[in-house]
Parts: sequence; structure tokens; C-alpha cells
Amino acid sequence: MDTVVISHSPNATDPDLVDVIVGTGVIEHSEVWPGAGPGTMPAVPRFAVAEEDYRGGPIGECHSIDGLLAPRKVRPDIPLQLIGCEPGERLLAALRNPRAWTQEWGVLVALDRFGREMGSHWVRLEIAKVSASVLGGSLIDITLADGGDDDRPSLGARRIWETWYQGFPTTPKQWASLDTGGRAEWLDLIRPLPGGEPDRTGGTPSP
Repeated sequence: MDTVVISHSPNATDPDLVDVIVGTGVIEHSEVWPGAGPGTMPAVPRFAVAEEDYRGGPIGECHSIDGLLAPRKVRPDIPLQLIGCEPGERLLAALRNPRAWTQEWGVLVALDRFGREMGSHWVRLEIAKVSASVLGGSLIDITLADGGDDDRPSLGARRIWETWYQGFPTTPKQWASLDTGGRAEWLDLIRPLPGGEPDRTGGTPSP
């Protein structure tokens, strides 16, 4: 996936062949051939070079690929702390049996005061720690062992969500001082909503 050609040169032993060096991501599918397991090859492997989604069939084939099964660094888990959680019945049930959720995924959703979604982020529901909340009262703080991938909301998103929390902004050009990432967050909040409702810019989505 996400393959980019870095260089190419004639093969040292066969002038009819070309050696190609690419940079790419790798996704391993263990069910491609019967009896295959992680990190294995079929008895007679075949490597095809194709466009995205294999449309039009292969554009070429390779005799071998060096480095395909090489060890790769795994991104370390990055904990995520949820501060001020209300321990409702469903949450308490999950906390009573945290091991059941270790391999499950959930989504954190930021809502405005009217319940409209402002942002979301996928996380793995492996609970590492639960404690009384630093906010006091009956709230609790939960630390997830892995807060999901690196595509987390930026720190600038907090300022934007605080602006939108009370509803649609009424003061013009509050986005003007934002950087590129902040403006992208802002645009996510004004895009047309599903179901044909008017968008938050006052326009109407196309059919």
C-alpha cells in the first residue's frame, strides 16, 4: 500500500529485466493461500505489480522481492487519559470486566451542548488504570493503554471545539487566525451534514 518508486536500474545478470526499489507500507493477509501463516510464503510465490485495486490486471511481474518479510518496528502504545468520566451503568459494567474489552475498539466523540458531533477518534478499549477524577465529585479518570493511531485531534482542536460548543459561531472570520491544521478542523464543522440538512455555512448540500 502507498507504494512510491524510489529508483530503477537494469538487472545485473539479465538485461531484459529491471530492478526497482520502492518505498511501501505492508499489510499481511494470512489467508491468501491455503495453510499459510504469518511470515510465510507459498511454495512457488508470484509477485505482480498492479495499479490500485488491481484494476486492469498486473502491469508486470517480479521474480523475487527482498525485504518483504523483514522485521519491522511496531509503533509503541501511546496511553490516552479520559478525565472526568461519568460512571453510568454501561461504563461500570465495562469496568467490572475490563479484560473482555482488551481487543475491542471504540470511538470517542466530541459533542456540542446540543449533542451534535464535532469530532471523533478511534481508540482501543484496553483499560490500564481507573481512579477518582482530578475534577472531584463522583467522576472517574480512565487511562486507556493505547489511544489509537497517531491521527489524534490536534491541540488546536480544543480551541475550535470550545468556540463551537455553544452552537454555530455568529462572529465572522473567527477562523482567520487559525493555522492550516486549525482551518481544516474548522471546515470539518461546516461541511454539509448527512440527510440533506442545510450545512453550517447557510448553503444547501448538492443532491
